[in-house]
Amino acid sequence: MDRVEGTLTAQNSDSYTIAVSQVYQLGGNASKWNGEPVTITKDGTVGYQIHRFNQTRTVVLAAALAAAVVVFLVSAGLKGSGTGDTSSGGSGSTGTTR
Repeated sequence: MDRVEGTLTAQNSDSYTIAVSQVYQLGGNASKWNGEPVTITKDGTVGYQIHRFNQTRTVVLAAALAAAVVVFLVSAGLKGSGTGDTSSGGSGSTGTTR
């Protein structure tokens, strides 16, 4: 095994417990996992890298997505989606004319 990706859920003096999301083999093959917990001894590892999301970029992206949703909803509301029948030409009553 070349590399394991996942979320570090626990750590003690001699092991890591990881909720595994992907495993990479030495030959280049990869397999997806569904967050199964795996305990790996520290003796069997070279180390680990931590990836943290950029907080500013994450907030800007969330705000942009929220604004896009609002613009979409407002523009869809202005176009109207009703199928009202305007051919009766009256006050909306359903009576017949004689």
